[in-house]
Amino acid sequence: MKRTFVFCVVVLAASTQLFAADSYPMAIGPYLMLNASVNAGSIPSGQKTGVAFNGTPDFGAEFYLPFTKLLPIGATLDVGYQTYALVSKPNSGSSDDNTFTTKYHYFAISPSFVASVVSLGFTFGIPAGVGTTNTSGTYTKDGATSDMATIVSAHIGVAVPILNDNTGRLNFLVFASYVLTGMDASTAAGSYNPVAASMGVGFNYLFKIGD
Repeated sequence: MKRTFVFCVVVLAASTQLFAADSYPMAIGPYLMLNASVNAGSIPSGQKTGVAFNGTPDFGAEFYLPFTKLLPIGATLDVGYQTYALVSKPNSGSSDDNTFTTKYHYFAISPSFVASVVSLGFTFGIPAGVGTTNTSGTYTKDGATSDMATIVSAHIGVAVPILNDNTGRLNFLVFASYVLTGMDASTAAGSYNPVAASMGVGFNYLFKIGD
């Protein structure tokens, strides 16, 4: 909770300092992100979770639409491929054989409101695949997309311009997200249906469309 509060304060401070910037023009371009996730849902007795890196970078394209020529306020629409990695292992006696990582893959559609460098929005995740492996590599199981639920997550992000010219702008990205719905489709998951909280960094390059 403290880390989340500090993150929000930093975001608001950065926004205040940079809000005097000129409005950005309409733009479109690719993005690439690396993230780490943890299961923020209820954990079954005798089990625990941990931070896991998704391994496969999230990637896709972003479209930016300005609302005004006077202030850097607008909206973005991201369409891409997204992965959450969640770890499960025993409370005691954990080993590489009984430490499991499940990776959930989604086609993601993410509309966001943007004010200066800060964005707030939601992501709608359409199931694209799921698989579980243990750390030792002796166990692998691929699940069906029917085992996954369509998810909705909320996110906050910062896009700091590090290059801005007549062609477009290169941004350094920092984001945090929280899945608001259970990720497993089976009702058997009950109150232990996993939900991912994640943080990540990345880059995008947005090519200007017009002036």
